[in-house]
Amino acid sequence: MGYKLKVGPPSGLKLKGAAGFGLPLIGRIGLLFQKIGGIWYGDLDYSQFAEITSFDATQKLFAVYDRTTGVWNRVSFASLIVAGQTMQYVTAGDVVVQPTDGLIIIDKTVGAATSVTMPASTAKVGRCKIVDFKGDASTNPITTGLAGSDKFNGNQSTWTISGNGGSIVLDPVPGKGYAV
Repeated sequence: MGYKLKVGPPSGLKLKGAAGFGLPLIGRIGLLFQKIGGIWYGDLDYSQFAEITSFDATQKLFAVYDRTTGVWNRVSFASLIVAGQTMQYVTAGDVVVQPTDGLIIIDKTVGAATSVTMPASTAKVGRCKIVDFKGDASTNPITTGLAGSDKFNGNQSTWTISGNGGSIVLDPVPGKGYAV
C-alpha cells in the first residue's frame, strides 16, 4: 500500500502508512521502534550511542536545521567552533572580551599598558588566547581581570603578561573562573 516518509523538525522523522501485511521494523544502534496502542513509534535511543572522549573535529558531523530555508544541513564540529569564535585586534585602549571572542591580539600603535576584562566564565563560549603581538609587554604589561567572583587557577583575580611576545590561553570553568 502507500507510505509517506516525512523529515522535519522538531522530531525529524515520521513514517505514515497503511499496510495489509506485517511491516517489519528493524532498529539499528541508536534507533528504537515500539508499538504503543496499535501505533508504531520510531525514536532515537541516545542510551545506545557510544561516548566519544577524543576525536578529529573535522571528521565529526552534525545535522543542523536552517529555520529560514527549512533545510537540514551537514556541518563539521570544527566549522561550528570557528563560526562561534571571533577575534579582536587591538591597536589602542583597553579590551572587554566578548563571550564569543577566541583571540585577542594586542598590537598597540603607541605602546601602553593594557587592561583586559574577561566575561563571566558561565557566559564564555570556548577558550580565549590573549597575545602580546607588538612584543613590548615587559615595558607595557597586559593585565587580565575577571568579572564577579571568578578566579584564575591559584585563586588569583588577575593574570599579567609581562614578557615580550607572551601570551595566555584561558579556558572557562563555568561558575569558578578560568584555567590558564
